[in-house]
Amino acid sequence: MVARGDLGLQISIEKVPLAQKKNYPRGQSARQAGHHRYRDAGIDVKSPTPTRAEATDVANAVLDGTDAVMLSEETSIGQYPIQAIQMMVKIILEAETVLPHDKVFNEPQDAFLNEVDDATARAACEIACQIQAKAIIALTAGGTTALRVAKHRPGQPILAVTLNEKIMRQLNLVWGVYPLIKSSPTTLEAWLEVASETAKEAGTTQTGDVIVVTAGLPLGIPGSTNLVKVHRV
Repeated sequence: MVARGDLGLQISIEKVPLAQKKNYPRGQSARQAGHHRYRDAGIDVKSPTPTRAEATDVANAVLDGTDAVMLSEETSIGQYPIQAIQMMVKIILEAETVLPHDKVFNEPQDAFLNEVDDATARAACEIACQIQAKAIIALTAGGTTALRVAKHRPGQPILAVTLNEKIMRQLNLVWGVYPLIKSSPTTLEAWLEVASETAKEAGTTQTGDVIVVTAGLPLGIPGSTNLVKVHRV
């Protein structure tokens, strides 16, 4: 949790802005970078609209790569809880219009990890960008596949298919990820059908569209992401 109030109690005031700006290094693994970063939005509880500084703070949280922003007093004791949420959503959506979704192509070589699962997730994002796929489907047992894909901020929605309700709830807090619970087929071909059905149900694709599927073989083992498949729905 990255909140100004908490930080101000632990470090000196002049260090708070840079502490909030601090990003995880690009080379970190999803297990390390997967400790989700959030930020307290800090909107005035007595005003129906935020100040310019408050709006900028919310936008900066998005541009800094946080997974989520949150409200606290604004929705607990604030006089305008609904308006605060609506305005924050508008600011977030506007900020996300300038996210460099193709930056994965420009990452420096020294930021790459010598790990199969990390390279596989990065490749899924590159392929999805180049062929303009409609969605990336992450078949994930423990959630790490979806985390690894999400850290590259692809332009496509990430549909995370899992069997575990706890993992589904956790992935709800990850940027760009839409988690769903599905039954577990025993073959890759059956999983591809599940991926197609998931993309259709989510409203991201139609028959004939192309999606990118990433998973681990053998299926169902956490941390074994090693497969990228381009699949036509």
